[in-house]
Amino acid sequence: MMERFARFTLRHNRLIISTIILLDLIALYFAFTRFAISGDILSFFRTGFKESEEFKTISEKYKGLN
Repeated sequence: MMERFARFTLRHNRLIISTIILLDLIALYFAFTRFAISGDILSFFRTGFKESEEFKTISEKYKGLN
């Protein structure tokens, strides 16, 4: 089984490498166009937790989260 796999990869190495490069480029495109980081830390807290209420109070007091 491994011998067949090794023969296949040796015979079709350019096809395999070009397919991997194409998939990497597609993944890179989606990573840069659809990836966004939310700076809103409050979205990570569930409502009703003591920590989220304290964080809201601090952010309102200092007018921001920075």
